[in-house]
Amino acid sequence: MGPHGACLDCYDLSSALSSIAQVAGITVIKLRAALQNYDESRFESGSEDPQKLMPREVLEQFGLALDDIRFVGAYYFHGTRVLHPERFLSYGILPLDQMVEEIWAMLYELVRSDRTEKQWSEFRAIVEQGDSSAYGHDCEHFSGLYRLKTRADRRRLLGPYGLLVREVFVDPQATWSHDYLASPEIIRDIAICYRAIFGVDLERRFHDASKPCIIKFRTDHGELGAVITALWYVYRKLRGEKVTDIVGWSFDGEGVLVPPEAITAIEVVPRILRRNKI
Repeated sequence: MGPHGACLDCYDLSSALSSIAQVAGITVIKLRAALQNYDESRFESGSEDPQKLMPREVLEQFGLALDDIRFVGAYYFHGTRVLHPERFLSYGILPLDQMVEEIWAMLYELVRSDRTEKQWSEFRAIVEQGDSSAYGHDCEHFSGLYRLKTRADRRRLLGPYGLLVREVFVDPQATWSHDYLASPEIIRDIAICYRAIFGVDLERRFHDASKPCIIKFRTDHGELGAVITALWYVYRKLRGEKVTDIVGWSFDGEGVLVPPEAITAIEVVPRILRRNKI
């Protein structure tokens, strides 16, 4: 059992390595060496799932089992793009159903000079409940995704979400992830429909008016899957490899907000750090 209060933190290689070493009761130097020296040919044995094999065998070198690595919680990272990042400190990270009206109002401000309120309402009706097939495949497809995300009976699609490994947001192509720092999925759904109907790049307008940010928040979730993911993240980084989708462990609020007091940092991501841009 690790020290009281130990919290898993995969902000970067250093924080992940040190938080795992702390809870395991070993030095960073020894854990780093064990991960760097692990025999990768063991993956070919086929006797065990490689995802669990490496973490298990590395910890066994120190007389530990995976179940011995217990965190009281973990930090997760929520990547997004918004007009006012500082508002997270007041309202927390809201699930989608509590954000929909604000999203539509915010986007309308970006096209107010082009569309009347009646035109905007008619457009919203097409996205939310109308027959969008008349406006092409893209509009039909992405309006369908919008409706799927916002259905009241799909609590698991409302979020808010977070990822254990911050780097996934900075380099989404490495894990074939959506680029949340370029545009939230729900905004892209709406914007693609808007372009199909009006020929205007609403996503670009939103991009130019907003800032990419990563919100760090603490949870009580210190599950075994998070520990395995953290060990793989460190393992890959120590070898100079891309993180891949093996580090995709996530948090799902299932329709319950992340409260402001759980947020520990809001990071506006400089353009120079972005590896994938709109």
